[in-house]
Amino acid sequence: MTYLTVKTFPPISCCYRNWKAASHCRFLHGYALEISVYFSAASLDETHWGVDFGKLKTLREKLEDTFDHKTLIESDDPHLELFRAMSQQGIIDLRILPGISCEKFAQYVFTLAEGWLTDNDYNARVWVNKVTVKEHHHNAASFQQIL
Repeated sequence: MTYLTVKTFPPISCCYRNWKAASHCRFLHGYALEISVYFSAASLDETHWGVDFGKLKTLREKLEDTFDHKTLIESDDPHLELFRAMSQQGIIDLRILPGISCEKFAQYVFTLAEGWLTDNDYNARVWVNKVTVKEHHHNAASFQQIL
């Protein structure tokens, strides 16, 4: 038996493009991403919590550093140097990621959340179960650990 604790962060606005898409998604466009992290706990702490919501501020800061008002570009984008030049000129706040999609964002956040658990000594009883990233109320993707 496990407990499930879910933290949904306030929407985080960002801009990105999936240059490999044949659709309009190949153009720069923006969304206010809604990110939910699902933590599983084998047991509760002395306060009867799986995860202390108050301590998640540091994870939120990492999410904001990656996504909030950033331009996200894939590491193999053929126009990467153009985006780097725009960043150097102060036109965009660039973040280069290994993949651009809700699925890849969910995987990226999953890894961030696992690191957060390690940094906050939760490893013995809590693990990241799933991360869901929503572009808007119609489109979402998850990355989930299958045990």
